[in-house]
Amino acid sequence: MKNLCLTFLISTIILSCTEKKKSAQSNELKKLPEINFEFPDTIHKNISYKGKIYYSGIFDTITKNVMEKKNGIDRYIIFSLTKSSHPNENIAALRKMKLDTFGAIDNNAILLDNIIFKELGVFYINGILNDHVTIDTKRSDKKIRYIEKEYILNHKIVVIQ
Repeated sequence: MKNLCLTFLISTIILSCTEKKKSAQSNELKKLPEINFEFPDTIHKNISYKGKIYYSGIFDTITKNVMEKKNGIDRYIIFSLTKSSHPNENIAALRKMKLDTFGAIDNNAILLDNIIFKELGVFYINGILNDHVTIDTKRSDKKIRYIEKEYILNHKIVVIQ
């Protein structure tokens, strides 16, 4: 009986340690990128504003070159946005809307330009940040590998006179 209890205790400890290791690995894979939306929270009606989105994504480990094919690797980062009176977390709905699109100037920054609100009130910039990488596999069948990550961004804005 002692041997059975001892075996059960050791098995439980080993299994518990294995589970913790697996959950730590899955949390690493789900790590979100660093995204900083640099845009005023309060703006004036009918005035054009500029801003930036600072982005540090997981594909930075593959390449930091954006819109410049190097060593068979090509990368594009774009942000497609729309303006609305409520935050939108539904990626399918965002894809169906008419969106303005801005491209990254490097692997860390997307410039936003000519953002104008024509009404007073509380609004949101809602959008999809896409990070795309293509990798030439250098195989005889000339296939490429395509990897994409998408993130939904929302930024609250108060429009005043």
